[in-house]
Amino acid sequence: FFGTKGPKGTIEHGNSESNKSNDERVVHVGVYLGDNHFIHASDYVRINSLNPSDALYDKFNADRYLRSKRYIENNKPINVDIISK
Repeated sequence: FFGTKGPKGTIEHGNSESNKSNDERVVHVGVYLGDNHFIHASDYVRINSLNPSDALYDKFNADRYLRSKRYIENNKPINVDIISK
């Protein structure tokens, strides 16, 4: 996995957030937008929330949240192999 694993509880906008299966394999990835919202797609693109009080709360994906990864810091890619410019 590329990217830098953020400290637990410090998810920032632009981070990827990974969801796990029962055996801790990554099975779904979204991008954190800030304010507990993330964008993801399976059958269609949608924005959901990790906050149970939010109307956009997605219990299914919140329950299987695994980790977040940071790929950009100070407007520069980090721990990412650039394959073309």
